[in-house]
Amino acid sequence: MKEKIEKNWSIILVFILGIALAFYVGRGYESKFVQKLAQEHAQLTALIQNTQKLVVKNGDDNLKNVFRQLGYNIPATLAPKETE
Repeated sequence: MKEKIEKNWSIILVFILGIALAFYVGRGYESKFVQKLAQEHAQLTALIQNTQKLVVKNGDDNLKNVFRQLGYNIPATLAPKETE
């Protein structure tokens, strides 16, 4: 009977250590995932800002309306260029 109890405790201990190892490894992957996600978010934000500048400069009204619907502040028209 005592051997059976000791065997059960060893199985439980191995199970608990396995779960702890899984959480430890998972946390490392989560950290890398969050760093990658933040990097991609920064790149996407820069891309949107550059696209917004191009839309203001060269975009037609339909494209400007799409950006307005997405919540970006796009002026209706640019100030006319002064010609000499």
